[in-house]
Amino acid sequence: LESQNVVLQSLKNVESSVNGWLSNDSKWKQYKIVENEYLALHDDKTRNARTKDMRNITVHSLQDAKTKKLNVWKITAFLPCDPKTAIDLYALPEYHALYDDNNSMQKLQRFAVAIDSSCAQNDHIYDMKVAVTNSRLNGWIKPRLCVGVNCRRSDTCYIGTFVNANVLQKYRKQLLISETEYKYTQSKNLNLYFAAKPSSSCSTTMVEITYILQADQGGSLPKWAVDKGMVDQHMIAIFKQMTKYLNATKNKETKLATAISSNIMEAGHDSLKKKNEEDIKSGGGDEEDEGEDDVKSNDDEQEIANWVEIEKEDDEVITDID
Repeated sequence: LESQNVVLQSLKNVESSVNGWLSNDSKWKQYKIVENEYLALHDDKTRNARTKDMRNITVHSLQDAKTKKLNVWKITAFLPCDPKTAIDLYALPEYHALYDDNNSMQKLQRFAVAIDSSCAQNDHIYDMKVAVTNSRLNGWIKPRLCVGVNCRRSDTCYIGTFVNANVLQKYRKQLLISETEYKYTQSKNLNLYFAAKPSSSCSTTMVEITYILQADQGGSLPKWAVDKGMVDQHMIAIFKQMTKYLNATKNKETKLATAISSNIMEAGHDSLKKKNEEDIKSGGGDEEDEGEDDVKSNDDEQEIANWVEIEKEDDEVITDID
């Protein structure tokens, strides 16, 4: 229970920090805006200034008073899905493996964390994640080990923070961290916040994401490498990767639906065609039967006529004898 309280307090600290940052809009500085070229907006006729900006991945930075050495990064962007799907894509490793076309992780595992019901709310799900990154920036950033504890709050928010060295050492084997991985420099997500809410600016299903991350990547990295690795190769990249994955999934569903519809129509056509053929065949059989009856009737009439002629001849013969 003591360990649980430590976890819960750590996550409360994250929430407190994030709420403080979000309440001070004037202190955020715009860092860059990048277009998400993979985000399709189909409602061209009703598009306004707001929807035109939905392709923008907007990055802001903030100087945290407590940790002046490390910037706080915030991204606002849109994804073509509902809030639950967005949280799933970010929180669950099985989805990350599907869209991570940059091969950023050599390992990403999730471990469920049981929290006593007296301490946790019903709609909160806790976990620990172990990530081992691949080297980036042509080797400037070496592989890193990142171990964090997280909380999923309903289907609208996911927050997290790093696990300190003592806890990491205590649970290393349970978290399946090898000796080699344990020797990597530890990258620490000091504060992590990923929130999703439905957007009313677009007629199609769209969700607005606010992603805040403050992390210490460890080691003696120059600031430009930290910023490049954090912002461009992770925070911006992940939105483009998710969008491409969602587009591909939607295309597959559309093709599947089209194929099913086509098969149903084809099956219906084949059934109708078969029925028509059977009806024609059945009708043709009746005509043939009627024809046979006509032939039989004619034959009978001819046979009767022949007998009449025979009887006449017989009468004539008899008469001649008399």
